[in-house]
Amino acid sequence: MRTIVAAMANNRVIGNNGKLPWYLPKDWEHFREVTNGGTFLMGRKSYEADDRLLSEKWNYILTSNNNINLCDHCSIVGSLNEFYSLTYNEEEVFILGGGNVFSEALKDESINKMILTFVDASPEGDTYFPKVNWSRWKEVKSLSFDRDEFHKHSFTIKTFVRMIE
Repeated sequence: MRTIVAAMANNRVIGNNGKLPWYLPKDWEHFREVTNGGTFLMGRKSYEADDRLLSEKWNYILTSNNNINLCDHCSIVGSLNEFYSLTYNEEEVFILGGGNVFSEALKDESINKMILTFVDASPEGDTYFPKVNWSRWKEVKSLSFDRDEFHKHSFTIKTFVRMIE
């Protein structure tokens, strides 16, 4: 299974100056729970972000720049197809962004699941989640969280699966 995992605001913002424009501890907790033990794919900017999350299993960085400092459990891939070839036997892999990686991945019919956090906010941003043809996706799970002392914004985590045509 190839799964996109992202958090976006009402205006589709997913980042600003290389960082998430919010801090939602319950969303991070959910992220760690659903991706535990999985392999991640991210773009170079996401990899270099201060608030990046890395898999303990393996992390692939999609970039044409071979001169980046890689940490343990990390390697570079030059394309989505290379990533798919290297992870062919894995039960589920997680695509974590950023915006360009999401855009490329959503063009691929083999992406069959999305776990999206919808943040009730409209912050400034410079990175956006791409527009989605929602007629091709079915919502199968939804978890809502209200604003509270630890969460500046309310949010909903929704899981979608691609509908087979």
